[in-house]
Amino acid sequence: SSSSDSPVDIGVCPEFSMYCWGSTSNGELGMGAPEVEQLILPTFMDFSKSWNIKQVASGLTHTLFLTEEGIVYSCGNNEGGQLGHNKITRKPEHIDQLENYTIANIAVGDQHSVAVTSWGLVYAWGENGFGQLGLNTTESHTDLPKLVKSLARVQIVQVACGSNHTLALSSSGELYSWGLNSLGQLGLGHRESPQREPTLIKCLIGVPLVHIIAGGQHSAALTQAGYLLTWGSNKQGQLGYSSKNDENSSHTPSVVPNLATYSEPILHVATGEGHTAVIDAQGKLWTFGYGRYGQLGHGSNNDGHVPRTVLDLVGSKVSQVACGRCHTLVYVPSQGQAYAFGQGMSGQLGIKTPCNRNLPQVVLGPWCSPGGVSLIKVDSDGETSLPKLYIKRIYAGGDSSLATVTKEPVASENIDNSTLQLPFGVEETQIDKMLSIGEGDMIDDDLFTYMETAFGSLSCWNRSFLNKNAPKHTHGVDFRVAEEYMAKLGRLPRESITEVVQNAIIQAVNQLPQHPKTNDCLRCFIILPLYQSFFDSCHIYKLQMPFAEALLDLDENVGSLFKMWMLHLPVDYMMQLLKVYKNVIVSMIKRAKHSSADMDRRALLSSLKILALLHQENLKHGAKAARISYEAFYVAEIAEKIDIRRDYLNWISSKMRPFGMSDSTISFCEYPFLFDAQAKTLLLRCDATRQMQGAMQEAFLNSSPMLWLLDPAQVQFLNLSIRRDHIVEDTVKQLLFHGVTEFKRPLKVHFIGEEAEDAGGVRKEFFLLLLREILNPDFGMFMQYSETNAIWFKEGSLEQASEYSLIGIVCGLAIYNFTIINLPFPLVLYKKLLGDSIVLDDLADLDPSLTRSLHQLLEYDKDDVEEIFCLNFTVTQDFFGVMKTIPLKENGDSIPVTAGNKQEYVDLLVDYKLNKSIDAQYEAFHQGFYKVCGGIVLKLFQPIELMSLVTGNENYDWAELESTAEYKGEYYADHPVIKIFWEVFHELTLEQKKQFLMFLTGTDRIPILGMKALKVTIQSTADTAYLPVAHTCIAQLDLPVYSTKEKLRYKLLQAIQQSEGFGLV
Repeated sequence: SSSSDSPVDIGVCPEFSMYCWGSTSNGELGMGAPEVEQLILPTFMDFSKSWNIKQVASGLTHTLFLTEEGIVYSCGNNEGGQLGHNKITRKPEHIDQLENYTIANIAVGDQHSVAVTSWGLVYAWGENGFGQLGLNTTESHTDLPKLVKSLARVQIVQVACGSNHTLALSSSGELYSWGLNSLGQLGLGHRESPQREPTLIKCLIGVPLVHIIAGGQHSAALTQAGYLLTWGSNKQGQLGYSSKNDENSSHTPSVVPNLATYSEPILHVATGEGHTAVIDAQGKLWTFGYGRYGQLGHGSNNDGHVPRTVLDLVGSKVSQVACGRCHTLVYVPSQGQAYAFGQGMSGQLGIKTPCNRNLPQVVLGPWCSPGGVSLIKVDSDGETSLPKLYIKRIYAGGDSSLATVTKEPVASENIDNSTLQLPFGVEETQIDKMLSIGEGDMIDDDLFTYMETAFGSLSCWNRSFLNKNAPKHTHGVDFRVAEEYMAKLGRLPRESITEVVQNAIIQAVNQLPQHPKTNDCLRCFIILPLYQSFFDSCHIYKLQMPFAEALLDLDENVGSLFKMWMLHLPVDYMMQLLKVYKNVIVSMIKRAKHSSADMDRRALLSSLKILALLHQENLKHGAKAARISYEAFYVAEIAEKIDIRRDYLNWISSKMRPFGMSDSTISFCEYPFLFDAQAKTLLLRCDATRQMQGAMQEAFLNSSPMLWLLDPAQVQFLNLSIRRDHIVEDTVKQLLFHGVTEFKRPLKVHFIGEEAEDAGGVRKEFFLLLLREILNPDFGMFMQYSETNAIWFKEGSLEQASEYSLIGIVCGLAIYNFTIINLPFPLVLYKKLLGDSIVLDDLADLDPSLTRSLHQLLEYDKDDVEEIFCLNFTVTQDFFGVMKTIPLKENGDSIPVTAGNKQEYVDLLVDYKLNKSIDAQYEAFHQGFYKVCGGIVLKLFQPIELMSLVTGNENYDWAELESTAEYKGEYYADHPVIKIFWEVFHELTLEQKKQFLMFLTGTDRIPILGMKALKVTIQSTADTAYLPVAHTCIAQLDLPVYSTKEKLRYKLLQAIQQSEGFGLV
């Protein structure tokens, strides 16, 4: 299509003016002359207010004009009283009934009209056969505007009219509908008709709607994020999707799926009698629905059941679209041109010949491109003096089209919804007003309404704090702004204002949807927990609990999207949510003894599940990349306030119940990520004790009664009889002789030729002596790294696999029998045991120098790696004094390390050092360890916690050591010698205190459960000539009754400095 060369008479034009074309048979274009049935080309409209038009609403045969001052004029068919006056119908006339109101928005149906005042009141007039006026009367029509009383308490911001139905959007974002409903066009979930008064569309509560529109028998709404919802008649595909069960309509709003999955948001929508047109953020035009007259612009007259772009306009950014009954009008600002397609027999396309067209045609109007070039010739004697005209806005309705024009080029190419009044959002200006109100000041009515409406509306929250550059499928929340506004809400000076806001937010939380219609309904789930009262345990039942339950109840599809959003939420936000629900759990634990209600159980359970959700999503980043540390999830109060043993036994018994038998008991063992190291250790002890008791019971059932009578210990315990001078040999033989079930029994050690009964002390001595010998590098199983003193499996060791399996079994038995052992392996051993991946920094615990060198290699950013580092894919190892070169990959000796492959080299070298080179030795150790310690509880530990469990830690609390000490003989806590002993002890240096621990317990590390687990005892002895003596195996100090502090200090230091302990020599 191209512009015409024929001259067009444009008449005299004021600064802002209006042109119209199409059917005038009912006076709907306000041209006045009854003899003209249609205008083929855009014609100047002689209307005194045309320069000041804010909005035009064009119906089947009548039109409303709204000026910038809020005055409404109407013209056209008045058979149903739809003009709202009884004056001339072929020229725009003022509706006197509305003169006392400032009108903000207008809409028209086939024969009815609706207007919204600046106060949000709705007036309706015209045909009312289906209740489309919402007056709740059976009157067939009304000639004058009447107030829709049932909406008087609601502030309405937008209205839209279909042929015989009406929609109204409130300031809180709620959508109401009324009128004909035979095809579900009211969106109420049924087709009962008619609805004679406004009815809330409940399924759209919380949806942040920004634009509503209605076609003939269908309706549409656009959300903040650009999702299009449609409902009603779908006979020609005008809803943009296939209706369920092959029905020709849908009575429930649904997202148009093809547009929802499309990456660009939809910014504008228009509807005809049976078709729909939308513009996306890139300015692409999409159409679907009734196509018989070509109104879809696809080059055919077929209906379109799914949205398709209008190909002829691809490449041109469309900024406006309007639909008549069966034609479509669009505006392309870069060209300054309007295009039209569809039914054109009444001239509504604005082309030379009245005919239907199924491809976009240039509307032959007297306007210019942005550069000032006219599209058609102007027939005028004073051509040069006539102003250049530019399109401002386009309108269409029935079989007519209109355009307002201006003398100044319209700068913006943005998709234009500027005339629409939007529902409330959370606005900084309003919050600042709230902050400025003093204690004695009156609160403005509008502000009070705003507070109650905006803060209590999910829709308002969902359309607030948006990052306009965020992609459509992300949460789109600008956290900096959200946190700033929420912080202001936390500083409100008036308690009464805080109470209003808080009650409104509680109301919003209790409306959270289970089945949100669109993704942008989920934003409130992100925003609301930023409110300060979420940290206050006073509101658990009103805020935290209902919020958690709503989040957990989200249906599967939206729930999975929210989880995807969680992966990209700021760490600070995730930590905040974590703290909120840890606070709830702690509150519930503390009040557990006086817990009354099911409410407490619900609050606890929902909070536990929220933390489980956070933990699960945190793990998706991988252990190394986890954004929240595992310690952040720990709730220390569990170990302090909960009976872990009972909790564990309840949990085990619930696992053994037949499928289908439920139990209402909440078990913390279902949420082990909340357990700190102490709680996990208690849990492990419960598990070990349970397994020991089970093993003892099994032994009893499987042994002869005679053996039980003669030597019950032989059956109940894992008994080892060891010769001190053959400790390794005897241990290997006896442990490898026993089966896995026997390892589950309590360990008892007897040194041959000695009388001592093993109450734990002999066992501890056994571990110390055995490990001192077997871990000694001279034994040949392990090598010691001089830089760190850590030991590691010896590559190419000649020892049998059974020897390494023994170390694994011993390590497992130490854990299982609650004994700290001196096992100087690095952390990487425990990572391997727990199946964690190994990285370069794990090598640092063995060989820091090599690790630094490899980091230097990786950080070197020049291309001459080969020349500078002179490396290839090999490693040189010492095998019993002989240096051997081992390739790290096939032909490694001929592959130089370069800038391109250095990462691969480092990965292979680390893998060789920590995995491949010692694979056989480690595998034997691993199998031995898991013969004793296999089970789910061990898997709950982090590597550092498992290491601490085996070898203890250095979290010293010397005050706790004193407060938990016990005394024998003449000693007691306030005994003078004990008093001076602790004075001397606390004056020691840290190294001296650690030496004391080594002297007293055989290790300078403390159990994972802390100092109290050492169970130190101090016993009095008479002879003050002797040094203090330590009984390492039972952590008992024999302390002579020294007469002075100086003597006690001297003797104590002498004793601990002479002691060697059971460490590695």
